[in-house]
Amino acid sequence: MRNWPVAGILAVLVVGASGLVAEEAVPPTGPRREIRGSIGTAVNPLGLQNGADVLWRWPLSKASHPLRSDAHLTLGLASRLSPAYERLGAFVEIAPLSVLDVRVGFEPVFYFGTFNSMLGFSGYDARFDDTARDELRAQGRATAGLAGRAYVAPTAKIKVGRVIARAHAELEWWRAKQPSAPFFYEPTRDILLDARGDAMMTAETLVVYELSRRPGHKVLAGPVHTLTRVYHAAPNEKQDLGLMAIVGLGRSRLGMTEPTLFAKVFWYLEDPYRRHRVGAQLALGFGVGR
Repeated sequence: MRNWPVAGILAVLVVGASGLVAEEAVPPTGPRREIRGSIGTAVNPLGLQNGADVLWRWPLSKASHPLRSDAHLTLGLASRLSPAYERLGAFVEIAPLSVLDVRVGFEPVFYFGTFNSMLGFSGYDARFDDTARDELRAQGRATAGLAGRAYVAPTAKIKVGRVIARAHAELEWWRAKQPSAPFFYEPTRDILLDARGDAMMTAETLVVYELSRRPGHKVLAGPVHTLTRVYHAAPNEKQDLGLMAIVGLGRSRLGMTEPTLFAKVFWYLEDPYRRHRVGAQLALGFGVGR
């Protein structure tokens, strides 16, 4: 049985980038609820994840000026389910300007003990590639467990003509219960963390060009760069550069609102075990009601 971790970019890719293809609309005058779903898969590392978000959004401005028209406050609940774990979380997001928002949240993470969940390691310098994890799993070292993630996630975005640029980061603090070893493998981030408490960050920079502006069928494509860094484990830094395509599939299809396809192919610039190798991610994001 192979590993089924999921690169954390899937959630960022769907939830964060989905606004890039949303149709322009008059800002609401009162609060509104949104329900969003997603399903995604990845290769190298192999992964599968289903996501669901329930959002309550309040506008903070009635101005029509582009810099203030999308100012808002959002409260949300989020779920990320894979064959290895379930992440349940709550967050608050504030956008004082249309070009900037900041999200603060907390997620308990439940590892099922399947695949390579909660594998214990002696330190940051331990070998944790696919083969090493498979060997530990074969020894019965994969266990069920609980961890927690708190994070602050700022996002800056701008649009000039057909060009859209977006910079997103997540500053994260982790703690886990891992009785067999002081460090554990976190499948969402595909990295080793100190179970007693650790800090890390991920960052994504995306620039896309609108190839098509047809209502409901926008097509965007461009380069994307991602970085993952655990502050006390510089040798385990991960960095990749790739191309992303975002395709709107219509305003409504099969009961989904604004279904959008996201595809990314990338080259590992830095990684303890995947350097100079290729990876790919594919996801579908959609609304399911209000």
